[in-house]
Parts: sequence; C-alpha cells; structure tokens
Amino acid sequence: SSFTKIKKRKVSQTKSKDVSTVLFTSGTTGEKKGVMLTHDNLISNTSSVLKVLPIKKSDIVNLFLPNSYSFGLSILHTHLKKGSSFFFHNSPFVGSIIQELERYKCTVFYGVPSTFEILLNKTNFIEKKFPKLRFFAQAGGKLDKNYKIQLANKFKNKFYVMYGATEASPRLSIIEPKKLKKKIESIGRPLPGVSFKLFKYKNTNSYELGVKGRNIMKGYLSDKRLTKKSFKGKFYLTGDIVRKDKHNFYYILGRSDKIIKRFGYKININQIKTTIKKISFINKFKITFNDNEFIFFVIVKNKFKNDINEIYIKKSLRESLASYEMPDKIIITKKFPLYLNQKNY
Repeated sequence: SSFTKIKKRKVSQTKSKDVSTVLFTSGTTGEKKGVMLTHDNLISNTSSVLKVLPIKKSDIVNLFLPNSYSFGLSILHTHLKKGSSFFFHNSPFVGSIIQELERYKCTVFYGVPSTFEILLNKTNFIEKKFPKLRFFAQAGGKLDKNYKIQLANKFKNKFYVMYGATEASPRLSIIEPKKLKKKIESIGRPLPGVSFKLFKYKNTNSYELGVKGRNIMKGYLSDKRLTKKSFKGKFYLTGDIVRKDKHNFYYILGRSDKIIKRFGYKININQIKTTIKKISFINKFKITFNDNEFIFFVIVKNKFKNDINEIYIKKSLRESLASYEMPDKIIITKKFPLYLNQKNY
C-alpha cells in the first residue's frame, strides 16, 4: 500500500541535545556543509508548526518532497506527530499530483516554488476543485507574487506561505491565508517559539535577519570556525537582508552573500562564475536572476563566434553544474544590455 501509519515513540529527554540527523546544504564557498540538528531542534520545530497549521490525524498527505530535504523531513515529522496518513509521491512528473490528490483523496500537500510554477504553467491544476483538499503550503524559496495571487484567489483560505532555513530545522515564519493578499511579498511573522532580530549589516543602512529558538541547529559538522561565524550571540545569521513593517511582517530585500535559492536548492553564484571562466571560448558573461528567471548573457571570443550556439554552451556547462544550477536561458550577444548594469551578478 502507498499509505503508511507509524506509531509515535517518545525520545528520551536525556538525549534531546544529541545530534539526530545531519542535512547537507550549500555554503557561501559552494562546498557542502553538514547541518547538525538535534532531537530537541526537530521536536521544537515540529511543535511550532503544529501551532500554526491546521494538521489533523485524519489528514492524508501527498508527500511530494524528499525526506532528505529539510522541508520534506519537516512535513513527515509534523504529520507523524498527529498520526496522519501518507501517499508517497514517486513519479518524476509534478503534474501527476493532480491525479493523486483526486484518486487517493489527499487532504494536504506541500511544494517549493518550482512545484507551483509547473502546476500553474503546464497543467490544469488551477481549474480543478479538489473537494477533499483542506490546505496546502509553499516554502523553499520565493514564489513569484503572480502565482501566489492566483492560488490565493482560487483556493480561498487554504494556501499558506512559509519561510525557513535548513539550519532552523527548517521552518521559521508563516503567512496565513487571510493575510496573504495584503502581505503578498512578505515572508510572514515568526512561528511560536522563534525570535527574529535585525542586525546592522556591515557599514550599510541594511539589516541582516538573525533568528533564535530551540529549533536552531547545534552547528556545522566538523567546522567550529564556520559555526562561530554564523552566530551573533544566540542568533543564527540567515544571510537574508530584510525589513520589517509596522505589523511585524518581514520582507527579504536581498542576500549578504552571492547565494540564491532555486528549486529548493541553494546556488552559489561565485562558484558558477568560476566554472564559466574556465570555458575557453567565452570572452565575457553576466548572470541575472530576476523574477525567478535565471539567465546567462555570453559574449563569445571572435575566433569562435561562428561555431558556438546556446546548445553547445549548455553542453559545456552540464559537465560541471547540477541541473538546478543550469540557466533557463543562455543569450549570446555582442554587448550586454544596459539594464544589466543595474542588477546582475
């Protein structure tokens, strides 16, 4: 059967500070770093999420995201705690979620931005009714506001948006459906048990978001230096440059490093630039990431200009880049558009 029920088991309080799992995520150098999460971290975040999401024992969850991914693992934990049932999605096609929700009468599902982009652009998801669907939620990066508006309008009071980090076990904040339209670009307000604090970023007028709570990681595996650097007192520094409005809703304005999030994965721009620089036929290039579209502008060296096309460049990049690091478009040009001087990597 595709449905599974697992009995809850208490974790001994004497071992709550022990490391329960290590999840790997990209660092600012592009190298993987192991995030050490304790039993207490996972239990705390599970409890916080259960206070804001209307999860029930009777729920049937379409578990689309992998358990090796922090958001997927958190979904598993929160619904196991309530005793929900699961359908484990195992198709390579996102669109099959539609048939699964209907056939197995799923009441809940979760996705990252690319999940909803595909469902809205490539399927008839928005036209469906899903009478059994109680709620669904998105996290793992920024979903364009036009998609969020479509989902909020169609599925009234059912669509939650969340923000987090692997280092936070992973969920940190939420926007409830009733607040979503008015705060459409916000990452919401902190979950119960989580504290946000703004720290002045270097010698600028910008502020970096620091987060504190029992859900914050023990540290990075075998890297005490990086662990120390990532904290200011008890606050973990997220790397996100943010602002707060008068209603205590937070908004991301940018990053303190050259890291962007795509398909739920962190991408190191500097690492990609190093890869491109090694390609012999490329003279100059620019990387842009606007409105969730990842574009490489490339100027080819004169002696190669008649032999190189977008397909050939993509083939060269695939040897060194993961699928989620590949651009949506490669534009071969003679000179860069003027607007690239305003916002680019």
